[in-house]
Amino acid sequence: MKRLAAVGLAAGLATAGLAVFGSAADATITVGAINCSSATLLGPVAIRNPSVSHVTGPIWADTGSAATITNEAGLTVLPSTVGPATIGSYQDLVNKSQIVGIAGATPALSTIVTTGAIAGLNFLYDPDLADNGGVPNPVPMNGVATYGALGPFAAPTVVVNPPLPLVGVNGTFEVVTTLDPGAGNLPVQGSIGGGIFTPDVPISITNVGPVDGVIDSVATSTTLTANVTAPIATSAVTTCAPGAAPNHTINVQTDGAAITARHPVIACKPAPGTGGIFKDSKGWWSGDTNPLTVENYGGSLGGSTTWGGCRAPDQRLQAWTTAKFGALATDAVQLQGATISVKGKHFGNCTNVDELTAAGQAHAADSSQAYEIQGTVATKYLTALPPVAVANKVKGSTISGAIRLVLDSTQATAVPAARFEAKGVVTKGTGIGGTGSWTAELDNSQAPILAIIGCNAPGYSPPAVGIFRGNTAPYLNLLTGVDAALVINAP
Repeated sequence: MKRLAAVGLAAGLATAGLAVFGSAADATITVGAINCSSATLLGPVAIRNPSVSHVTGPIWADTGSAATITNEAGLTVLPSTVGPATIGSYQDLVNKSQIVGIAGATPALSTIVTTGAIAGLNFLYDPDLADNGGVPNPVPMNGVATYGALGPFAAPTVVVNPPLPLVGVNGTFEVVTTLDPGAGNLPVQGSIGGGIFTPDVPISITNVGPVDGVIDSVATSTTLTANVTAPIATSAVTTCAPGAAPNHTINVQTDGAAITARHPVIACKPAPGTGGIFKDSKGWWSGDTNPLTVENYGGSLGGSTTWGGCRAPDQRLQAWTTAKFGALATDAVQLQGATISVKGKHFGNCTNVDELTAAGQAHAADSSQAYEIQGTVATKYLTALPPVAVANKVKGSTISGAIRLVLDSTQATAVPAARFEAKGVVTKGTGIGGTGSWTAELDNSQAPILAIIGCNAPGYSPPAVGIFRGNTAPYLNLLTGVDAALVINAP
């Protein structure tokens, strides 16, 4: 048996303890590739696959309150080929992560997480994602169900362990996800390999803690064994540690308390279902049935929405009043919502999107001939929400940068998810000089979004030709969900 130095886990590990990358303050869906290789009897062997993390939860919490961090349902792809090697099965898949909360002198002064096994999690497995016409037909991982002659497949477990009995580790809890207990119980076949369909995995925080601070969900390690069948039979036992950046952060904040450096300047988490209509003058054109040869057009995107769930830590804004880009604490504590206006220009056609797949995130259009939306996300803050909106005295923020339309096929949904993702620099107003982000889901049941999906995703109907998407009703409508967020970070 040869031991590789490390591993890049298979695509889409959307369960507790996955390898993750990126800033939790800017997005809850992050993708990165781990590149690990080692010399074996096969020669240099590398397992390089992206890891997808989809972790959600509140942005803000009051001291002493409860909260839930959820690893959203998704798909873990176990590839049947890795470079020159053919994989016959996988085993010993274990992901570990931590909930790193507020650490006090005693457990009662720290973040408290419900420990033990998480019950009621129903995992599914499909050993061959390419058969059945490419439509997954997984079976339950319950130790009973079989996939033809294959199986049964043992039920995965997710266990939250209490803090270690050492000084200074109060508030930190380990989450261990065992996707396969061993013995080569996950065979893979076909041109793609197998896939584990993971459910929502909720991590219950019974008390965020009695003082201000932050609670991070952080991936710590991934281990697995890949059983190689060709060109020779061997096993690759692999371990990798992902990046240290959290995949989600809850900010525990109290009005009047001292400034916590890691808290956002302002952040909003709207209620699910919050709408907004966005129009584009000449967007996502399909000139013929071959997306590679359609004409490019210059489009102008615009729209607005009003979100609640906003908070601005008052003492930081009060400290900035002398520089005239802060606000009085009395105004900051009244901030409840924001009117968000988006404007941008782009040049391209219906391929002018980002695609998030098992292979990572990439721009679909030919960037030598097209460019994605560039523009601004501008806010006006509110003390009261519609129907009787009341403006707040905290100065609005303007984020300047790229505004991407992302098609996400890594989630456990029948149709790829669609959303706007904007990231850039705050060029005006509160938080000037810092970074900002805006994420808002689109309604993928509407004809314009389905047409854009069909233009880019194999297996979906090509869009009708000679049509712009976004310049006629129903336009492009928001339908915000668990990932929607507006975040203004300190410079």
